[in-house]
Amino acid sequence: MMNIRKQLSGFALIATLSFFACSNNTNKTADAQSNNKQTELNSTSPKFENAKLNEIYTQYISLKTALVNDHAEEANTSAKMLYNAIENSQLNDVLPIAKQMVEAPDLTVKRAHLDELSNILATHFKNEKITSGVIYKQFCPMANDGKGGFWLANEAEIQNPYYGQKMSTCGSVEEEIK
Repeated sequence: MMNIRKQLSGFALIATLSFFACSNNTNKTADAQSNNKQTELNSTSPKFENAKLNEIYTQYISLKTALVNDHAEEANTSAKMLYNAIENSQLNDVLPIAKQMVEAPDLTVKRAHLDELSNILATHFKNEKITSGVIYKQFCPMANDGKGGFWLANEAEIQNPYYGQKMSTCGSVEEEIK
């Protein structure tokens, strides 16, 4: 009887330590990913002469990243921040599609509007002076029921926002905006 209690106590101690070790590693991993994302955004983002476009691009990349990672809540927040940045810059031709992104009830509907949003923003970014960095206009031929879809990125490496983690590397770089 005493031996069984010792064994159970030992198992409980091991389980508790394992739980905290895993929790701690998960938090460290999440913190590291968040820090890596922010560092990547800051170090590789193109910089525009127009500060308002810098904000729009930063919020766009946050939205795209949330779609890549299948994070609905982050996508909702990023869509709202992108809408506000677009509204503040008075890019009136982009406002309707940005509003649709905000109002989209889920990631699938947000993804359905991404191609139009990306193409309109790409046109604005091409017409402005980029003081450093490159925007990669990327394309997935399978997106939007086989019609294809574009998105913008800081890196040439494909991180497909249309399929999230299911097919994150499907696509190719179609254009570099400098």
